[in-house]
Amino acid sequence: LDAQWYRQATAASAANSLLPRVDANRSLAALLPAIDGSQLVIADASDEQFVLRADQFAREFGLRIAIRGIGREYRQLQLIKKTGRTLIVPVTFPQPPNVETLAASLDVSLEQLMHWDLAPENPAKLAAAGVPMALTTYGLINTADFLPNVRRAVQRGLSTDDALKALTTTPAELLGAAKTLGSVEPGKLACFVITDGDVFASKTKLLETWVEGQRFELQESPRVDVRGGWKFEFSDSPGKLSYIFLSLGGTAAKPSGKWSVKEELETKEQLAKAEKLTALNVRDAIVEFSFEGKTVDRAGVARGSGVISMGKDDQLQITGEVIWADGSSAKLVGRRLSAKVPEETTEEKKEAREGDAP
Repeated sequence: LDAQWYRQATAASAANSLLPRVDANRSLAALLPAIDGSQLVIADASDEQFVLRADQFAREFGLRIAIRGIGREYRQLQLIKKTGRTLIVPVTFPQPPNVETLAASLDVSLEQLMHWDLAPENPAKLAAAGVPMALTTYGLINTADFLPNVRRAVQRGLSTDDALKALTTTPAELLGAAKTLGSVEPGKLACFVITDGDVFASKTKLLETWVEGQRFELQESPRVDVRGGWKFEFSDSPGKLSYIFLSLGGTAAKPSGKWSVKEELETKEQLAKAEKLTALNVRDAIVEFSFEGKTVDRAGVARGSGVISMGKDDQLQITGEVIWADGSSAKLVGRRLSAKVPEETTEEKKEAREGDAP
């Protein structure tokens, strides 16, 4: 009201020199774009009823307003939908109530239990009702919980399209930045992320962030992908040439493998009978692996290492040595026979998941 008066009084004073000059007031002047409807106003709603009060307040003063919710909007879904306002929705879901003992459970109300159960569905219910929505980290003690909580909302009914929209285009439109942000299009600022799968899947990892076209790698890509079928040859005794066949799978950044001295590992049956490499590391252009030497009549664990390079016919090759448990060594030369990545078994997938777990 004061800002409205300040605007009217300032205009009247400028139009009529006989009127007293209005003292400058920076605080009221700062509110003029808001009451003119040119600046976005964000209201904090302490409960779902306050969303409706904020809408009435905005209509009275002609404000362009968005409302930061509290996570209980599902209680007044239809009335909130009628406001037509964009909601900024937190994903601060409550912790499970303590009902471990009878005495503790008596302190937990039915309302608390229902909200604990329904809170993760709040974004989905708003989206299904057609309420414009942006998601926020507001209220989270640890902002690292934001993406896991969004994923939880997806598991509880929020579609991936609606979740993505609530993180990109809706916030950009709300803040008047849709011409430069919110989507990947010619002429925009090229701000996006790259993941190794669906961003809302629990095991998906963030690989890169691009800010205004500048790349930031969070997980450096390997210089070379060594996966596929390999054949190594070495001399473990004078005049004798032996062979090792490797099948390397897993991921390019974290390969795993099996080996055999009998045959190439091409079929599932052959892979099932093959021995596991006890260790496999790839860094820059160097590969290192270990295997049990008993299969080639050498006691203990053998360690192989070599430098990766490009051989004939653009085939990858590795040149290095194998060191036996007794300290002796032999020259090791390998070439990749096929770049086909072997399909992981259920057990291998389980082991990979356990290895990635924090």
